[in-house]
Amino acid sequence: MSHIGFNRRACVALSGLVLSAVPALGLDAEDLLNFSWGRFSLKPQLDLAEMYTDNLAFGNNSVTSSQVYRPLLGFDLAGTPVLGPATTNNLVIRRQESDLVTTVSPGARIDFGAGGANLLSLEVVHDQIANLDHSEADTAQEHIRFRAELERSRLKLSGKSQLDYLSSFLGGSQFVGTSGGTLIKRRLWSDDYKLTYDSSGKTDIYISASNGETDFEKGTPLLDYNTWRGSLGTSYKITAKVALFSEGHYGQTAVNPNLATQPKGPHSTFYGGYVGLRGDFTAKITGTVKVGYETRGFAGISNTSGTGTPAVEASVSYVPRPKTQISLNYSRRTDVSSQINSQGLTFDSVGITAVQLLGSSGKWSIQGNANLNGSDYGDSPTTLPVLATDATGQVVFDRLGNATYKGVLGNAGRSDRTLTIGAGMIYQPFLWLSGTVSYQYESYSLDFRDAAYAALRPLIPYDNHIIALRVAVGF
Repeated sequence: MSHIGFNRRACVALSGLVLSAVPALGLDAEDLLNFSWGRFSLKPQLDLAEMYTDNLAFGNNSVTSSQVYRPLLGFDLAGTPVLGPATTNNLVIRRQESDLVTTVSPGARIDFGAGGANLLSLEVVHDQIANLDHSEADTAQEHIRFRAELERSRLKLSGKSQLDYLSSFLGGSQFVGTSGGTLIKRRLWSDDYKLTYDSSGKTDIYISASNGETDFEKGTPLLDYNTWRGSLGTSYKITAKVALFSEGHYGQTAVNPNLATQPKGPHSTFYGGYVGLRGDFTAKITGTVKVGYETRGFAGISNTSGTGTPAVEASVSYVPRPKTQISLNYSRRTDVSSQINSQGLTFDSVGITAVQLLGSSGKWSIQGNANLNGSDYGDSPTTLPVLATDATGQVVFDRLGNATYKGVLGNAGRSDRTLTIGAGMIYQPFLWLSGTVSYQYESYSLDFRDAAYAALRPLIPYDNHIIALRVAVGF
């Protein structure tokens, strides 16, 4: 990764220039931040963020032990791990280090349409990231977002696409890297579209399609994965503001390795259905709630095929007072592991966000949030390399004096939990200008079902405290 040599003082000067340019020149914000030509509009944007973190690379100073083990160098035709020559490797744990991170994000959005029900929008954003004490972690990222809202007669099409080129440290269940940490390059691509036909004043029929792909850089010990999903559903308005709906879905997940020692795993097929309600449930409560069942299996693997779980999705907003809003989100679904082929998981996520406006101007607000994500990987048989011993319990050495190893059956199952708690204050004096100061705490923990397997995996618990100051300019 090349060093990004822009000066932090230049960043501060740039932010001051942006914030003072409009009033100093006697211009309206529309003159600089919203250019229009007929149905086209171009809206430049700029975000400036200064962040302090006490755990830049998601390390843990209390985890000091390292495991000596014999690496898996290949797989036979049946997919069973094959142990290589008698060698040893040390598993090195990242250290916990703090830093001050500056991010400058210029961008622009192009809109086409009259707004409302007919609008096409394309946004491009570039992130330039610099670290005060860890210049080796300086990096850049790209974001491209597209949104469509189209309506004609009884047909309505809505959806969005997003393409991200990311480069950052990874923590949690995707922890990878060495003692100093490694920036992981990856491409994320997602699509989510829905076509609705209003068959009558009270009923409609809809189809939806989504696609999600994560492509890690070659040499990364994580699996690439791609998931597509199609749904068919119908809605019926039981009242003027509440609709009852039912839907069914089918999809597949494909995984591909980035290391020569990882075999290509089988496709995973999933399907299920939901029933639910959406709309304004009361004068103060709105949202969507749906409950169903989903099952997932891997092609050619009978012991994991047909694994099912209740599936739930809920997104509800409650407005107890005109200046207060509380939002609750919950999701339960199946997924696949990005580390081990043919390993499924059940993913649960619950989050609550509260927003409170301050004063009568509408310019000040405070926000708090709490989120808990959990992944249960279930029991997953796997072959583990362990030291070979004789009848007396002594380690067996080969003729070159190296310790020998043997493969034994183990369990790759585990449970992960990530807790995030945050709070912030927002000041928005104009529609085109806002400033935010925030604090966030993140804690990752995990439990392995097999201690022998845990010793071979570079997954560690960690805590992270982040204080951030952000200025956003643009409509």
